[in-house]
Amino acid sequence: MEKITTGNSDIHDQSPYGRVYANDLALKDMAAKPRLGFTVGAAIVRERLSEADSPKPNLIAAMVKGKKGSNPKANDWEFLILDGSATRILHREKRGVCVECHSSQRSGDFVFRDYGK
Repeated sequence: MEKITTGNSDIHDQSPYGRVYANDLALKDMAAKPRLGFTVGAAIVRERLSEADSPKPNLIAAMVKGKKGSNPKANDWEFLILDGSATRILHREKRGVCVECHSSQRSGDFVFRDYGK
């Protein structure tokens, strides 16, 4: 995963601090002009930090693009919340609060596009 910058503080995160990473598939899709949908296997991960200089996250949110038809309500994305050490999945969803928030970005394949600003 490669780190990318973002101005998105994710209101539901309760912390404006974090780092965002994307795998090679997601990075390629983010750079595409025009921006189309994301490739199956694309992954975007956000570490939520309690302080700006925290060495370790206290929570990790991830979204992974699944195969066509795996989750039509979210254009085939699956959302996961993991503990800060990434050793335990705390929540996994194809419908729910993650999808509700990201659906505001439906025209951008459910991905907030303010990275790099």
